[in-house]
Amino acid sequence: DMYEFLYNGIKNYNADIAVCGAIYGPYGRKLIKYGSMFKSERIETLDTLQTLQFHCSEKLGFAPWNKLYARKIWDKLRFPICFREDEAVMYKVMSLSSKTVVLPDEKYVYILRKGSSERSGFSEKYLISNKTTDEMYDYIKHNYPKIEKYAWDMRINIRIRQINDIILSGCEKKNNDILNDMLDFVKNNKAYSEPLRQKSEFIINYPKKYFKYVKRMSRKMNFRNYIKKVTAELNLYNAV
Repeated sequence: DMYEFLYNGIKNYNADIAVCGAIYGPYGRKLIKYGSMFKSERIETLDTLQTLQFHCSEKLGFAPWNKLYARKIWDKLRFPICFREDEAVMYKVMSLSSKTVVLPDEKYVYILRKGSSERSGFSEKYLISNKTTDEMYDYIKHNYPKIEKYAWDMRINIRIRQINDIILSGCEKKNNDILNDMLDFVKNNKAYSEPLRQKSEFIINYPKKYFKYVKRMSRKMNFRNYIKKVTAELNLYNAV
């Protein structure tokens, strides 16, 4: 009943976009709930600036799948034909919402399937996220400068995730140039968020220790606990 639920949210709050929480679990006949994503503790209504701030902080999720939209939002927008097409357009979608209602109920189920395009190790195709987040930053800096810092930090966060993906995929030597480019970017761009700034400084000052830490943590934790840890870190980042 997710779409009915979101539709009622749009109608009841006279909103352009309604957002719900999600649960995630492994692929299989029986759903085992590993945890929650994008869960709000209460009903929130956001104006355009707040919607974009939440989007940049990943409180609403970058993807389109836990949302319902007023038809007018898509009158002039379309998904581009590319990998991670949602990243390329969703910030523009959210900028067209004069009011967004965030609902606390978890209505979407996200299946974690090993071997999927998002869980098959690092690939150069993932670098398109750098381009889309850079474009998002330029768009927000020009049109919504008050929340520029949130889009700036997302650019750094994306590079750190790619560093982690390279390390966890065990392909540091093969992708040494890419890895160094990501490290240089993190070094040369200071984060606004204190936790992200501390993490960036640790990566730059102690790269070998950080690489060992990422590998050690991935070996110690099973898939379920690893997902929990990533979610906990994301929630900590979003709280700042």
